[in-house]
Amino acid sequence: MDPSPSSLVRVPDVAEMLGINESAVRWLVYTKELPPSTKIAGRLVWKRSQIEKYLDDKFAEAEANTAA
Repeated sequence: MDPSPSSLVRVPDVAEMLGINESAVRWLVYTKELPPSTKIAGRLVWKRSQIEKYLDDKFAEAEANTAA
């Protein structure tokens, strides 16, 4: 199943979703904090669902840490 172009996000989109700048996204890629990306036409892309799951996991982790 090929993802539609609207389900793909690039660095600027991820930055907006996370509320950080593009340099910070690239740092998260470098440190392997973000889910794996792929390159299409020389640009890093993710499935939107990967980034949404990353956010969900981060919130769940934070909630677990405050409940402990």
